[in-house]
Amino acid sequence: MRFDCGVVRSAFWSRIRAAATGPVETGEIIVTQTSSHETPAPGSRSVAWPASALAATWPLLLGMGVLMLGMGLQSTLLGVRATLEGFPTVVTGAIMSCYYVGYLLGTRMAPPLVRRLGHIRVFAALAAISSASILVQGSFVGPFTWGVMRGVTGLCLAGIYVVAESWLNDRASRENRGRLFAIYMVVLYVGLGAGQFLLILARPSTTAPFMLVSVLVSLALVPILVSSRQVPEHGLPRTVRLRELYRDTRWTSWRSRSHEIAECHRPNGALTDFKEFVLSK
Repeated sequence: MRFDCGVVRSAFWSRIRAAATGPVETGEIIVTQTSSHETPAPGSRSVAWPASALAATWPLLLGMGVLMLGMGLQSTLLGVRATLEGFPTVVTGAIMSCYYVGYLLGTRMAPPLVRRLGHIRVFAALAAISSASILVQGSFVGPFTWGVMRGVTGLCLAGIYVVAESWLNDRASRENRGRLFAIYMVVLYVGLGAGQFLLILARPSTTAPFMLVSVLVSLALVPILVSSRQVPEHGLPRTVRLRELYRDTRWTSWRSRSHEIAECHRPNGALTDFKEFVLSK
């Protein structure tokens, strides 16, 4: 294949002139000047910041952030302290797993409590119980006590999540619900991650870190209890049958499957990369 240097130079200088003056047409090559400040299409929508929803829920977000600081510290503290106490690895794993047993029970117990007592009362009661369970762990060091109290913590946290997320869902609209919950998840994960660094403030072999966790959990109540914001109404849950759930989500599931199939047949897809990795071994 032969290249005409004159044509190549002409196309090159045409692009240079287009960048300075505008669209230039040369033979079959059309170069159009673009701008990063283009007018959006008529059908496009601008991303709105959920300011009104944040103004109505900032006490809840602040309280959840402080609470996650305590929970992040507690999770790391229990593992470190169990190692210092010489607990076997299996026992330590069983203690930490009790959290999820309590969490499962809490998802069943929290909705009736919220309907009967209200969001703020349930949040305050569960946070107080969680704070007390942490102090018990610091006072009585033993696998059985720690396992039971870890389960109590999971139960309380499940109820607190139900309260917080139902509260946010009540304050959000269809336009800003996704962004509001994204901010909520950022607050949770930042709190959980930052709480682990609080372990350097006190020695894990003492009761001081347990007391610090209890203080943080107790402080999480303050923004919510002193806020004058209107609390959500007590909604009645509706049972969703499996057939109805499939009917409402079948298109999402088909889109997800079609994307996976496309990825599998793509030359650089995830499964192809995995096969190449296995064969290379």
